[in-house]
Amino acid sequence: MKPIFDDLKANNKREDVDFQELKTEDDPELIEKLRIRTIPTIIIFKDSLINELWRKTGVVTPIELKEWIYSLTN
Repeated sequence: MKPIFDDLKANNKREDVDFQELKTEDDPELIEKLRIRTIPTIIIFKDSLINELWRKTGVVTPIELKEWIYSLTN
């Protein structure tokens, strides 16, 4: 997943989409707050950590991820 994430982040041309990576060992309190139990977990938020739009655990393809981002931001 990391190469897919890094590629999407590097090639993102949308100003309304921001990619952030959270390493589980760096912030265990936030991991608990977000209810992350499986790695990888992808969560799409709108405006803040409170407004979760979509969550997926496990591996996804770059095409799937781009389609989900597009469908949620349009």
